[in-house]
Amino acid sequence: FDTTRADQLFDAAGWRRGLDGKRGRDGTTLTIELLTVGSGDMAMEQLVQSALAARGVTVRIRVAEMATFLSTVRAPSKTFDMALTGIPGDIGLGQLSAMFMTAQRGGALDYTGFHRPALDAALVAARASAPANATQAWARVDSLLAAEAPVAWLYHARGVQGVSRRLENVTMDLRGELTTIAQWTRRGGS
Repeated sequence: FDTTRADQLFDAAGWRRGLDGKRGRDGTTLTIELLTVGSGDMAMEQLVQSALAARGVTVRIRVAEMATFLSTVRAPSKTFDMALTGIPGDIGLGQLSAMFMTAQRGGALDYTGFHRPALDAALVAARASAPANATQAWARVDSLLAAEAPVAWLYHARGVQGVSRRLENVTMDLRGELTTIAQWTRRGGS
């Protein structure tokens, strides 16, 4: 969320903005391919494209049909820069094991090819942890994923269809209306 820091990191890596506002280095424009499955209005793809364009990065969206998308993202050799897909998560975070456990290599959700023994151990420990220790155990999983960032978790809601006048402090922005849900209150109550 720190756009100033993001710009500094791009600059430090040699990707400087040209007069057109786009980043380049050694005569090459910084262009990233985003692989996705066509889905209606492609709102999330456009949000990613717009956010990176504001940093001077050109994002080209490559739309594939489902079978091509799946064979491309599951291939050992990655032929794309980013892939955007929806993953049905569950409260038990089962999708994390399916995505990152070494034992799940080549499985249905092995899009990244990212497998590490330390992450395997942390996932096993988190699954086996007692409720009192679950937060700490899952924080370990989160820290291992954050350290190497094989994925970025994006959330996009399809939208609130209506809001009661009793609801206060509801703020909308490009990320959706649920980003401020912690601040929502009911008039005359909590």
